[in-house]
Amino acid sequence: MKNVFYFSKIRVISCIAIVFLHMFYLAASGFEPTLLQQTVSMIVRNCLLWAVPCFVMVSGALLLDPSREMTIGKIFGKYVRRILLALIIFTLIYAVFDRALSGEAFGLTFVKDWLLRLWTNGSWPHVWYLYMVLGLYLMLPLYRMVTAYREPASGYLARKNDMVLRYAVMVFFLFLSVLPTIAYLTGRTSGFYLMSYTVYPFYFFMGYALHTGKVRIPTPAAAVMLLAGTVCLIAATYYGITLQSDALRNFSGSYASVAVAVQSVGLFVLFVNCARKAGEMTEHTGGAVGMPDAWTLPADALAVVEGTSISSENGRPAVVEVPAEQRMEEAAAATNGQGLAEDIPVRKPGFGRKLLLSFDAASFGIYLVHMIVLNVFYRILHWNPYTMGGIGMLALLAAVNVLISWGVVTLLRLIPGVKKVL
Repeated sequence: MKNVFYFSKIRVISCIAIVFLHMFYLAASGFEPTLLQQTVSMIVRNCLLWAVPCFVMVSGALLLDPSREMTIGKIFGKYVRRILLALIIFTLIYAVFDRALSGEAFGLTFVKDWLLRLWTNGSWPHVWYLYMVLGLYLMLPLYRMVTAYREPASGYLARKNDMVLRYAVMVFFLFLSVLPTIAYLTGRTSGFYLMSYTVYPFYFFMGYALHTGKVRIPTPAAAVMLLAGTVCLIAATYYGITLQSDALRNFSGSYASVAVAVQSVGLFVLFVNCARKAGEMTEHTGGAVGMPDAWTLPADALAVVEGTSISSENGRPAVVEVPAEQRMEEAAAATNGQGLAEDIPVRKPGFGRKLLLSFDAASFGIYLVHMIVLNVFYRILHWNPYTMGGIGMLALLAAVNVLISWGVVTLLRLIPGVKKVL
């Protein structure tokens, strides 16, 4: 059995993209670039917005799987708990960083200010993601009712058991992306709305639908989507800056923009189709074998991957976990205790794969740590990339940030208990 690897690839390139996104955006916001430097920086930033939607799609593909055990106790004891720990610890670290740079005294006022930031999402700008993911986790029991829904055998839609999922994806896309995009461009907000005002449930469900093959997009169409979304963002960013158009700026800089949604889905589909072509997907559902945890809660990516087998439930195939001991006994029995048969190859991961899995395991920590490195560059060392070499230096600093953050998180994860947060 092959282990699905493309989730790790998506998380790694998305993590790197986010570091570059923040480096370019905060440099353009915090310094005084020329018009050309500002335009290029914002184009880079907006064209990398696919990173967060891809993370959310990976999480949806994993956590919405009905065959994956997901009790309310597990959601709160594992997922919600970890996000809350990360929020408390890192908003405190960021608050200490800010107070130390300001030269103000630490005391009761500091604690009050930190708690207010924690409550109101008033900490550093990237922390919004943790609040958003926390909301998705809290809605998981309800969201999973959609993916687990099956029409009665005698119903009109008995053979259309995925209809509710497709319906949810279409409704979310219309109300959480299309209508907000129209509002960005026209300045008029539609009176029609859902009682969910962010686009992320759409990405959450879309990731599951694409991964399982319940929604399929041909590779050529996905490539066109990626290209069209990117070109549209480049044009909207350029004209938004040169024409000083708030409508175009909102359109090109929002995760709810149709251009970002089309671009993100197109890129995700390319990874899905490549994995399916390479045989990394089980054909019965398009699901994964031995899937790791969601990006925000990565298990040790170098640990032994859990085994799975295929069974049938109500005439529909399902993925069932097989204990490691049982798999070892079955393998020994099949080979009379002489080792694995030739048709069950075991391949040790190469150096490149180990490196990528190591980065993947540290990716959540990198997201939390890289902004500290960024602030050291910009606020303590006062490095202005635009006067040190321009866009090329900015890209170099972003790459250095990736490496430093990766190294710091890898070392921190060696400390007992730190993996529960990072």
